Amino acid sequence: MTENLLHYIWKYHCFSPHKLKTQSGNDLKITKIGSYNHNAGPDFEQAKLMPVFQQKALNILGELSAENNVIIRKFKQRGITPDSTVHSQAFLQLKESYCDVKKCLNCSVGKHWIN
Repeated sequence: MTENLLHYIWKYHCFSPHKLKTQSGNDLKITKIGSYNHNAGPDFEQAKLMPVFQQKALNILGELSAENNVIIRKFKQRGITPDSTVHSQAFLQLKESYCDVKKCLNCSVGKHWIN
């Protein structure tokens, strides 16, 4: 099979997206097809694949209540309340990646608070 044929198959969805599997046999879900890259780099930019078990885990976390800790309470005091464990984890990541290293202006939440 040539690379051009693979590009055609992917671009025009000439496959059943419900029957995809990883090499180890786990179900695979396409979350974003992406766009064809005419330059160097990946053939389809921003294509996203997710093992189904990972999607199931995210769904379960999305159903759990938000965490309640010092950091999350500080976000709540500023009017931003997470509604699930997934959102709590995102807030913790924001704090670590932006707040802790004083990169407020690189963060949409930080910019909002400053203005």
